[in-house]
Amino acid sequence: MTNRPQVSACIVTYNNAGEVENTIASLLEHTQGADLHLFVVDNASTDGTPERIAARFPQITLLTGPNNGFGAGHNRVLGLLASECHFIINPDITIQSDVLTQMALYLRAHPDVGLVSPHVCFPDGTTQVLGKRLPTIRAILSRNLPGHPFAKQAALYEMRDVDLSKPTPIQFATGCFMGIRTCLFKQIGGFDERYFLYFEDADLTREVNQISSAVYLPDVVVTHAWHRAHRRSLQALWRTCRSMCQYFHKWKGRP
Repeated sequence: MTNRPQVSACIVTYNNAGEVENTIASLLEHTQGADLHLFVVDNASTDGTPERIAARFPQITLLTGPNNGFGAGHNRVLGLLASECHFIINPDITIQSDVLTQMALYLRAHPDVGLVSPHVCFPDGTTQVLGKRLPTIRAILSRNLPGHPFAKQAALYEMRDVDLSKPTPIQFATGCFMGIRTCLFKQIGGFDERYFLYFEDADLTREVNQISSAVYLPDVVVTHAWHRAHRRSLQALWRTCRSMCQYFHKWKGRP
């Protein structure tokens, strides 16, 4: 192994042509301290995404195929990974510094940690408050229903009772951007493909914490557009509810 971390990253995209190009350009520009192998998996886009990516970024590995969901898309690269650390990245993420190297070096320095999660901001720089403890039905309802009827549970879910100004163990790492030891990702078998979309990140974090640990890194900052599709589409809302039921059924009675 060289001193430079060997990292891989995967973006799964569906009809995100302009946005995913910005994400790719951002990653390639700012990842200077690590050797990066970037994969893009296109889930049957109809807006010309794969053609545009292939023309503009010949240095990346582009895979195309049917749309079997977010987790299944990411799992397509499992057998191709030869890295030290692998990153799961949404097509609406941008970075302004070499965060991949920063996170990879943290994993290298902390062998007891298997997964790392950054501080996530909106494009205007404000913090995206995301869940960091295990999801509960009340916390999820509070975050999505008018009036926030279970605000106390939501605050616990978001770890508002904890000092998050230093690296902190977490139970839930957001799937919009996470770094995981490649060997651990392979050991777990990648994402559980029974989730088409949503909750696969909560599930993966929980699998990691059965074997290793997940840690939030407040000094690592990424920007996430976060379109909240489940609030605009009945189909997306249905997928959210279906995945939530799958998640709670799978983990019922388990630590």
